Amino acid sequence: MISRALIYSLMLVAVVNAQSLNLDENQSKYKVNTISAEQSILTNDIGQSQIYFEGIIDSDKYYVGPGDKFAINVQSAQNRYFKIQVSPSGELLIPNVGIIKIGGLNLTTSLLQIRAACQAAYQNAIISCVLDTPRKFKVSIAGAVTEPGYYVVNPLTRLSELIQLIEMKPFAKDYEIHIKHTDSQENLFNPYEYLLLGNNSQNPYIREGDMIFVPFGKYEDGGIVIRGEIEEPGYDLIMPGENLEHLLQRQGVLQKDLDINSVIISRIIDGRTEIIDVKPNEFESVILKTNDDIELMRIKAISVIGNIGTPGSFRYQPGYTAGDYVAIAGGTNVAGSMSRITIVSVDGTVRRGEGQVIHRGDIIEVKRSLSHIMFGEMNVLQLVASISTIALAFTAATR
Repeated sequence: MISRALIYSLMLVAVVNAQSLNLDENQSKYKVNTISAEQSILTNDIGQSQIYFEGIIDSDKYYVGPGDKFAINVQSAQNRYFKIQVSPSGELLIPNVGIIKIGGLNLTTSLLQIRAACQAAYQNAIISCVLDTPRKFKVSIAGAVTEPGYYVVNPLTRLSELIQLIEMKPFAKDYEIHIKHTDSQENLFNPYEYLLLGNNSQNPYIREGDMIFVPFGKYEDGGIVIRGEIEEPGYDLIMPGENLEHLLQRQGVLQKDLDINSVIISRIIDGRTEIIDVKPNEFESVILKTNDDIELMRIKAISVIGNIGTPGSFRYQPGYTAGDYVAIAGGTNVAGSMSRITIVSVDGTVRRGEGQVIHRGDIIEVKRSLSHIMFGEMNVLQLVASISTIALAFTAATR
């Protein structure tokens, strides 16, 4: 007979196993949630990818912080080699040496202090020390951005790289980005000075603890409208004193099919709307103003109509003739005639012939042949029968 103690033991094992199973299930659930959270963080992450260097790090401008990893070599009778990471409190704990506070110091000063501390502990040794692996950290971004929050970067991340991750809201003053450092110093940067002119002073390295703020602008203070052949038409803000050429370059709206010879600005002057047709050689001299309505036109296409296989609009190709465009449009149909091609230009000029060279905006019309006008789509037998009928009728009438 099974003893009562054995029964209790079996029951206890069963309970423990059941709790273990429940715990595993809960841990599995929590693990999935944790992975999801990590994946969401990675979308705002420059630091997780491999770090690429512009060149040799400037030790005077690189500021050390938690996560930086140093390699230290002590060359003596008993060689020692350490790889040590700066602690969250900004300290470096070196075996047999002690704690060194280097968080917030630049790399030059940090290396000097590390060597001095190691030399004091190993007086007859040769001390070598280098930065082995740059750290990663978070910075705060707020203001006129669609996804404010923290973004993971590294000490070699520049402002231009960071703003590529950010989608701006309408009326964001993305040419006036504020960066506040941990020492309460605040700087103002215009990334377009770097993006368009290569001015690196406007493209700083991001520092740990930086708070980045993109301010909102107001429509009544530089608001304009851009319409037409661009990817994202709508409202925008102009920079103080900005000309049309700079705006087009800054917004990257110069598309392949954009007709730069047809940029129209509607501007309200003294209560009246005036239309300004701006030519390419005037882009730099035209200073934009609040409430300007800018219309960007598509390059004038070539229209082929009439008695052809596929009527429609076609991309302008320099040097192509009317006959070339008719061929592109599928050739003439049974009613059309290559000898009856008419070209109407933008200025109203009319030309004829398939050998005419076509210009932007031309309309090519293939007209019906004379035979089709007279006889329509009759076949040969029908044509012979019709002619015979006419001949017989004429003979009968003249007897």
